[in-house]
Amino acid sequence: MNNHPETIAFQKLPPIERIYQVVFMIWLIGISGSPLLIANASVFVIGLTLYALLGIRFLKINLLHFSKYALVFLVILVMQYLYFGSYYGGTAVYVFLNFFQAIMAVAIMSTGFFHVYQKVLKVIAIISLVLFVPILFFPSFLNIILAVSPVKFTLINRVYDFDQVAQNIIVMNFNSTFEGLRRNSGPFWEPTVYGAFLLIGLIHNSFQAGTVFNKRGLLYLGAIVTTFSTTTYLAASLFIFAYYILLYRDPILRVMSLVVFMGVFLYGYSELDFLGEKIEKEVKNVEFDAIFLSGNTRLSSAYLDIKELPEKPFYLLFGRGAHSQNRVATWDKSVFRINGVTDQLARWGIPFFLFFFFGVKRSFGKMAGFYNINPVLSWVAFFSLIILSFSEVFFNFAFFICFFLFQVAYKHYSEPEQEPPSPALLA
Repeated sequence: MNNHPETIAFQKLPPIERIYQVVFMIWLIGISGSPLLIANASVFVIGLTLYALLGIRFLKINLLHFSKYALVFLVILVMQYLYFGSYYGGTAVYVFLNFFQAIMAVAIMSTGFFHVYQKVLKVIAIISLVLFVPILFFPSFLNIILAVSPVKFTLINRVYDFDQVAQNIIVMNFNSTFEGLRRNSGPFWEPTVYGAFLLIGLIHNSFQAGTVFNKRGLLYLGAIVTTFSTTTYLAASLFIFAYYILLYRDPILRVMSLVVFMGVFLYGYSELDFLGEKIEKEVKNVEFDAIFLSGNTRLSSAYLDIKELPEKPFYLLFGRGAHSQNRVATWDKSVFRINGVTDQLARWGIPFFLFFFFGVKRSFGKMAGFYNINPVLSWVAFFSLIILSFSEVFFNFAFFICFFLFQVAYKHYSEPEQEPPSPALLA
């Protein structure tokens, strides 16, 4: 893998540019998943915007190639501003800055984006396992970590007169439910968020290396297991088994892979409380959660988002926007709705929703072509990300908006001196 064109291209960069890209990636991941940075989002988003502008001289892709996508995005925001009024101005600017950061990240790092991402994610995964595994078996080890950590932040989120308290040491976040459930969140606000970052790394790693189970893949899988995340388990299982079903040419091995996948899924659903019981509870309580808790679960969030869409004709075409006060189907406007797929539908309207996710799928398709991977796997990767997005509003953050823009990177990347080798040679 060290001989891959992405690695060679990165190594040839001047040291200052390599450092710039790594810092950009850490910052981009941070404002898209770290509760510490998200709690001070305005400062860090503006800071990253300025930092991105400093990297204009490092551009690998002409910004004009992104212009049509930025224009469509900007038109929607302008229409929302004109419809909702001046109070929406600050929200519109904030949303556009996230989109701009994604453009700059892809334009500066191009197809090398994932090489930098893998370098950062590998460190995050190692640190999280080193710190979390001892806590899993010896819960009191958490107190030792918090006591010896040179930097510690207490994050308090008040919900319905109750304080949700999290302890954060920058490289790890111990959320309000950690002592009871003990799930690995890494430095992110919730285990599913960490699981999403890990699965994205696993998907790219398998595309590049031609196998899921190399050293880096096993590291990510180990970290995924420690998240104990329902959604991540389902998405990861789908991707891994579909990957090998498509990779195997022997029909017997394909059938065996399918049988194993179905067996693992059915066992997990029936035996693990955080899979079957959790899902069944959400289905049973969807209307109650929507009415009385304003949509704080995946299904109740989807229920309200879809119910809101036809409330006003404007919402169908241009969405209700990103401001929570524009919600019309809930009594509590501030509840954090977590279904990231239907949130995009309600937020942007039907036309842009289709346009956006078509772009995300197209990005995976071009990535698969870049690595000479079976194009059907681009659909598997796409649906794996969609499954994850049913649990978190990922596409509101700059890192995940990049997946809409990778189609540009893989279309306009500078041709390397040699074609990317086939996965079979890298395995």
